[in-house]
Amino acid sequence: MDNLQKIVHGLLQAGTIDGFLGYKEVNGHLLPFLFTRDRPEDLKGMVSRDPLPRYPLESFLVDIARTHPQARMGLLARECDARAVRELVKLNQLSSDRVFLIPLSCSLSNLHEGTTCSHPPSPAADGKKPEWPPRGIGKSATPEMLGELSPGERLRRWLEEFAKCIKCYGCRNVCPVYVCKECSLEDEGLIPVGRIPPDPSFHLVRAVHMAGFCIDCGLCEEACPAEIPLRTLYRGGNQIVQRLFGYSPGKEDSHSPFHKTGLSPTPGEAYGNE
Repeated sequence: MDNLQKIVHGLLQAGTIDGFLGYKEVNGHLLPFLFTRDRPEDLKGMVSRDPLPRYPLESFLVDIARTHPQARMGLLARECDARAVRELVKLNQLSSDRVFLIPLSCSLSNLHEGTTCSHPPSPAADGKKPEWPPRGIGKSATPEMLGELSPGERLRRWLEEFAKCIKCYGCRNVCPVYVCKECSLEDEGLIPVGRIPPDPSFHLVRAVHMAGFCIDCGLCEEACPAEIPLRTLYRGGNQIVQRLFGYSPGKEDSHSPFHKTGLSPTPGEAYGNE
């Protein structure tokens, strides 16, 4: 057993956790896997080597918490996973005393080519300012760069990006903090059904709803087959929330905006609308 396998085996056998979400090699593929005390032999296939694939393991935690609210779960967590867990605790989707995080150091090989990270591993980026592509936004753009464009030029470039959308809902489905029971993106009165590319309101509605919730993990951008720079879009919304309300999603020492409004759901209950 390697070091991670020994740690997880000890936690399971001691009863500290009832299960552990990590990765296992199955037929040559690294896949999310739930390791339990009843099947210690599975630990031989646990993998922690870099690079690992990126799945929203914390979303699986939410599903487990809804069906087994008393279960104590462990999670192999990068920094973005930890931010997602903190945000889900604030949203009453997870209980902090029933989640045990084992940190996983992220490396440059974990980052999607051409993307930026708000919590980059070392070595740091070279600091060179990326150039604008001939069309659209590009994945290396930042909200600060967008702010240098005129409103008309900024809108034109975003509309070019939105026009690539095939309406697969991958960005929404992979999001670790998507916990809504009903989704505005499927409201026929708001988003026209069957239209591809969708009306620009499709991405604008989601961008507004992600402001103050996005933990900047980048999974939406990685899942997007059209390569729309969604991370840049949502990061801009978060910066507005930070500037206006002093709130940054995923921080351990801050409360969700719902904490003061009284709109927070009861534990395990999902929000009514995205």
